[in-house]
Amino acid sequence: MAVIRRPHASLALNVRRGAGNSIGVINLRETQWQGVVGVGIFVIWLLARHLASSNADTSTTVVDALLTWTDDGAWPAVPLLTVVVLTMDRVKSLKRLLRSLETAHYDQKARIRLVIQVDHSKQNGACLSLAQQFPWKYGPKVVHISKEPLGLARSWFQAWRPYVPGDVTTPKDNWVSKVHCDDYLSVQCQRAIILEDDIELSPAWYMYLQSAWNAYPNRMDLAGVTLQRQELVPLLASRRNEQIVNNHEPFLYPLLGSIGFSPHPKHWNDFLSWVRDMPNPFEADVMTPDLITSSWYTDLERGTMWTQHFIYFTKTRHVEQTGVELCTLYINLRDNFTLATHHREKGVHVTGAAIKDFPAAPFDKLVVNFPAEPQKYDWDAKPVVPTKSDRLRTVNKVALGSTYGEWTYDASRLNSKSIVYSVGVGLDTTWDEALLRRHPGLRIWAFDPTPGAAKHVIRKRHSSDPNEDILLRDRFHFTPEGLTAKEDVHVEKFTKPLDPAHISMKEGEFSGLGDVIEVNVSTLKHWLEQFNREHFDILKMDIEGTEYDVLEKCLEDDFFPFDQLLLEWHGLEKSETVSRRETILDALTNKGFISIAESSGGKEMSFIRAPVDSTTETGTNVLSTSLVGASKPKPEIKAKKKEKSETMPSLKENKLTIAAAKDVAKKNNGVVILQLLNEGYITMTLSWICNVRQFDVLSHTLFVTTDQGAYDALTQFDSKLQVILRPYESKQELDYGQHEYFAYMLFRTRLIVDLLENSVTVWLVESDAVWLQDPTPI
Repeated sequence: MAVIRRPHASLALNVRRGAGNSIGVINLRETQWQGVVGVGIFVIWLLARHLASSNADTSTTVVDALLTWTDDGAWPAVPLLTVVVLTMDRVKSLKRLLRSLETAHYDQKARIRLVIQVDHSKQNGACLSLAQQFPWKYGPKVVHISKEPLGLARSWFQAWRPYVPGDVTTPKDNWVSKVHCDDYLSVQCQRAIILEDDIELSPAWYMYLQSAWNAYPNRMDLAGVTLQRQELVPLLASRRNEQIVNNHEPFLYPLLGSIGFSPHPKHWNDFLSWVRDMPNPFEADVMTPDLITSSWYTDLERGTMWTQHFIYFTKTRHVEQTGVELCTLYINLRDNFTLATHHREKGVHVTGAAIKDFPAAPFDKLVVNFPAEPQKYDWDAKPVVPTKSDRLRTVNKVALGSTYGEWTYDASRLNSKSIVYSVGVGLDTTWDEALLRRHPGLRIWAFDPTPGAAKHVIRKRHSSDPNEDILLRDRFHFTPEGLTAKEDVHVEKFTKPLDPAHISMKEGEFSGLGDVIEVNVSTLKHWLEQFNREHFDILKMDIEGTEYDVLEKCLEDDFFPFDQLLLEWHGLEKSETVSRRETILDALTNKGFISIAESSGGKEMSFIRAPVDSTTETGTNVLSTSLVGASKPKPEIKAKKKEKSETMPSLKENKLTIAAAKDVAKKNNGVVILQLLNEGYITMTLSWICNVRQFDVLSHTLFVTTDQGAYDALTQFDSKLQVILRPYESKQELDYGQHEYFAYMLFRTRLIVDLLENSVTVWLVESDAVWLQDPTPI
C-alpha cells in the first residue's frame, strides 16, 4: 500500500480494487483535522479492510470513472493529466505498457485522459485493434491513427499540444478546454506524460509524478519530470555512465530524460512553437558540440531523434532568450529501481536483442521525500552552487489583487504546502483570494485587529458566491490580532482613523484622529509558537507604520523565518522615517534579501531571500510529501526536538480563554461548562445545543473553538452563545497513539489546569452525548 502523507491532514477513505491484489488506500487530504478519532477511525479502518479483502479479482474498479465539468469558472480540483502512448507495430510491447498503466495505483480524484497514437504502417493492425479494444476507466480514451508515416521524432512533436484558448493548433479533443484556469500553461491546470511503447511503468508512477509536480509547480527552470534513472554524463570531455545518488532524493539535471517524460506545459508549448516555425526541423542546426548527443544525432537517420532539438532548446535557445537553463527532475531510487523500465526493444534506435535497463520499483518499496530546493547538477554531474544571480534568474514574478490591493511575489518557490502570513488585510482580500486560487493547497494565515476587517472576512465567507465561500474558508485562517514588536505585551491601544469610512488603525495613541481602543496583539515569534510552525514562505505586511519596529526587531534577533517579504512603508513624508527605512533596507540586503518589485515612490516593495556569499541555498520549507510502502519497515525518522510551547501552551496563550471562562463562571457559582471543538465537530455540536435548550445550560457553557470555521459557525448560528477562538493547529489526523493525538490531549489538559489555577471550576463535556435530564443541579 502506498500513501501520500501530508501534514495537517484529515482522514478520507478511498478503497480501490486493483488487479491481482486488492488494496485499501487511506488518502490523506490537506485540511485541518476534522475530529475523527478513536473508535470512528477504527470502524472506518475495519470497513476498508473488509472491502479491500473481498472479491480480489483481476478487474480494476473506480467509483468516479464518469467525469463531468461545470462551467462555473472554478479552478479544477485536480489538474487534468493526459497520458500519450506512442506505438506502431510492436503489439507485445504495447500490451505490456498498457497492462502496467492498468494495474498502477491511482487516487480517487484521478482524471486521466489516455491517448494512444498509432503511427502509419502496414503492420500496425494488431496494435490498432489492441488500442481500440483496451478498456480505460479513469477518463476518456482517444485513439489517433496517422494517415502517413510520421517517424519517431514527428510522433513526439505531435504527441501533445497544451491547450491555449484561441490557439488553432490545439487539438479539438483537448479536454482542458472544458474547464476554466487562470493560467492554462501551468501544471496546476494541465499535465501530460509521453510514453514510447517499449516502456513498462512502476505501479507508483502516477503518485510519484503528481507528487513531483505538486512539489514544484511554479519553478520556471523546470523543463519537465522524467521517470527514468539518470545514468549518462554526456560531456565529450568526460563522457561516462555515472549515476547521481543525491541521497536518493529528486534532483535537477540539464540532460533530458525521455523514458517517461512529463514536460512543463509552458516550456513544451514554447518548444513546439519553435519547432513548428522551422521550415524543416531536421535541417536546422541544433548541434551542441560539447555533448555526445550531437554525435548520435549526426549518426542516426534524420527524423528518428527528437531529443537533440529539445536539448538544444533548453541548453542554448532558452538561455539566450531568458538567461535560464532548463533542467529535468530526476530521481535515482535505491536498489537500482526505476519508475519506468526501458526494455530497449528493436526499433529505430536499437538493432540488437532487447535488454531492459532497470527493474520497475514495486509499489510497496517506494519512499520519496521532496526537498523544498532540489539540488541541481551540471552537465558534468557535479553539484551546482547557486548564487544570488542564479536566484534572480529563476524568479517568477506574479502580481495579483485589485488596483488597490495588488502585491507582487515570486511564484517559483511556492507549492501545495506553502504557508503565507498576511498581516493587515483591511477590506481588500483580493490578493489573498487570487493567491489561493492560483496555488491549490497553499494556506494563508491572516491577521488584523480592526473590527471592520473581521466583519469583511465573515461576510466573504458567508457570501452567496460559492467561490468566495471556498476561498476564504477552507484555506484562509483569520485571527483578529495585530502584530507588535513588543514581547510580553498582549493588549495594545490602537487609534482609529478620523474618517469613520476608513478602518486602518495605528498602534498607539495619536491626537487628531479617531477613538482609541484596545486590541489583542502578538509578536511574530508568538504566532509561530501558537501555530506550531518554524518557517513560512511569505510575510506580507500592511500595518500602518509598525513595520519599522517589527523589522528592526527581526534584524536585532536575526529572526527571519520567511523566504519572501512584501510590505508597505508608511510615513515616508517625514525625513526621519525615510532615514529609518534606508537603514532597514541596507540591513535587509546584508541578510540576503533582494528587491524584485517596487512601486512608484518605493512605498510598496517585494523581496526574496537569496543565498548569502557563495554557500549553497538550502530551503527550510521541506515539502513533507512521501510515498511510503506499507510492507517495507518504516525508515528511521529523526524528529526535530519539540519546543515545550508546541504541546504545552503557556499561561499567556490561554489568557483570553481564562478571562472568558471567569466571566461565565461568575453566573454559575464559579463553575463553567467547557466544550472544545473544531470545525469537524460543528454538526454534532449544533445538535447538542438544540438538545440542551430545554435546560438552563447554555448560559453556563463556554465554547472554545480551535479554528476560525468553528468560531464563525457557532456565532452565526446563535449570537448569544459564549464562544471564544483559541487557535490550535494539528499537523495530522488525531488517531489514538500518534504524537499529535497526545499533543492535543496535553493542550486540552494545560487549558483546564490554567483554569483551575485561576479558581475556575471546570465541567468538561462533549457534544456526542445526549442529555435526557439536566444534570447541572448536581
